[in-house]
Amino acid sequence: MCGIAGYAKTPYGQTKSQLKTLRKISKSLLSDIAERGRDSTGVAMLTRDGEPIVFKTLTGADRLVSSSEYSKIVNEHRADTTICMMHTRFATEGDVTVANAHPFVVGNTIGTHNGIIYNYKDLHKSNGEMYEVDSKYLFHFVNEREKLQDALDEIYGDYAIAWIKESKTELNLLHEGGRDLALAYWREARVLIYASTKKYLEKALKKYRVDAVVHEAKNDIHYAYDVDKFSTQSSHSEKSKINSNILSSKYALESNNYGRYGTNYGGYQLHDYDYSDYLGASKDSDLVWDVVYCESCNDEVYAVDVVKDGDKYTCVDCEVANNNLDPKIQDYGFECNFCGDYADTVIRDAEYYFCETCMDSPLIREEVNIDHVYDQARL
Repeated sequence: MCGIAGYAKTPYGQTKSQLKTLRKISKSLLSDIAERGRDSTGVAMLTRDGEPIVFKTLTGADRLVSSSEYSKIVNEHRADTTICMMHTRFATEGDVTVANAHPFVVGNTIGTHNGIIYNYKDLHKSNGEMYEVDSKYLFHFVNEREKLQDALDEIYGDYAIAWIKESKTELNLLHEGGRDLALAYWREARVLIYASTKKYLEKALKKYRVDAVVHEAKNDIHYAYDVDKFSTQSSHSEKSKINSNILSSKYALESNNYGRYGTNYGGYQLHDYDYSDYLGASKDSDLVWDVVYCESCNDEVYAVDVVKDGDKYTCVDCEVANNNLDPKIQDYGFECNFCGDYADTVIRDAEYYFCETCMDSPLIREEVNIDHVYDQARL
């Protein structure tokens, strides 16, 4: 288990006060993700025209932020900064060394990874033991393959990843069902902020009084953020569907302390089953989602990727067919009409669809103009 966090921002798009707040948020996030790994800490800082700066240390992040050494990082949160990627490591494969700390630079790709590559030994053997750390193979394929899907087809494992490839103004984010990832777009400052889990991000934003809704990223959706497209209304993110590999028992962890499949969750073994939609949901697991009945087809469905209207549920397929909606929704899921993010469970209100987070938002309760929100306030 590792921690990732960071941001992408429009260069020179923040006031001095906003930039100061962003530095504080970054420090808070780095300190909090230390609980996910203290073997090493790493930060990558990018600007449009300068060379990337990658800082790595074996000091735990919670200790690092209180040391004089942290001033080297603080000074790089500058007006012209475009992207910041932070990582705290809990070592699984590879020795605890500065070289094995994230972020990794592989060719034109710089990235951070939370997760485990289960076919690491096979990759290690077939690639001449190129990398000591399993995560580095992931970014090797991202760098080498023209298409992201081709890179991910080489990997069996779980991951939440942040990376740049060639462009120093475009941040890429992705996770599959085994790892969490949270996002928030601070519109006034034109900054996209991300973190391993929702609680870290909510805590930092609340502490520094930043008004931005935190969302959990949709599984198997590649989010691409171009900082030159950010505005005070929207991040104008591009989203595309990917297919994460089915985990087979060949690469399962039967009993360990790492990740979602370890002893903390019963130490059960994965079998040859498609876990791409809800990894961890086995009859022996505490992670099984509730089963509900679709009002239209009366089939049993898991309470994810469903539409809720009061106490009634409709599966995505029926909702699309009944209302002549875009068939792409069946592949990508519903976008919230308030924030524009994908939602596992969407709540229908008349002809609009909202994620659960936005339904609890004060802005919704204040009955803002929905048409304006739909057009202008998208993540």
